[in-house]
Amino acid sequence: MARLGSASKLAPSSRLLCLALFSSASFLMSAPAAGTCAAILILLVLGEGVGPLRLLRDSLFLAWLGLFAALAQGLDFTEGIRLEVGGLRAAAEYCLRLATAFLAGRLFYASTTRAELREAATRAATLLPGRGRRDLGLSLSLVLGFMPLIAEEWRSTLEAAKARGIRFGKGAGAGLQPGAALLTAYLRRLMLAAVYLPEALAARGWRGEGGVSFRRWKGRDYITVAALSALLAITALHVV
Repeated sequence: MARLGSASKLAPSSRLLCLALFSSASFLMSAPAAGTCAAILILLVLGEGVGPLRLLRDSLFLAWLGLFAALAQGLDFTEGIRLEVGGLRAAAEYCLRLATAFLAGRLFYASTTRAELREAATRAATLLPGRGRRDLGLSLSLVLGFMPLIAEEWRSTLEAAKARGIRFGKGAGAGLQPGAALLTAYLRRLMLAAVYLPEALAARGWRGEGGVSFRRWKGRDYITVAALSALLAITALHVV
């Protein structure tokens, strides 16, 4: 995916903090403000190389949530079925805020690689109090680094099974035994990979977040975090 937008220029840890701040503020801001932010976020997501059709397909589940919210708040069943205009307005405003938060998450996903996500999560662990934060940082990096390996091992296992003529579903040669053999082979490959990964890290002298080189924050990171912190404070005071 082409990364052309300005969101990719922020440090991964700054990007993650901005996502948390803006997602919190999006559910507190007014409907016009949420609509304006949603329009800006759409442009930013498109700037990260996400096509309009892909963005529309990713956001289709919001239509189901909007329908559920409209049925829950827009219909009154106390004296028959009656339409509540105020409830429909509240449901529409909720869906708009939800869409804004979704677009913020989609922007983070489009602008962040797996390596940057590991860096951001490990950096977040360094902010926690206590001596156990090193172990937490190591665990986060291992888990997030192992997820793409799980998918890759599954694809390799399926390809190996197809190459050996193992078929699944209905027909000759199908049944429980081929599925059990596939699952056994997959778990074996996964367990071996789970052993190799920490050994490779230990061989390179990696010990928790102390072995990770974090990207330093620049002026744009501090400015963006400060702006979104102010946005969250303003929306919170407006609600109160």
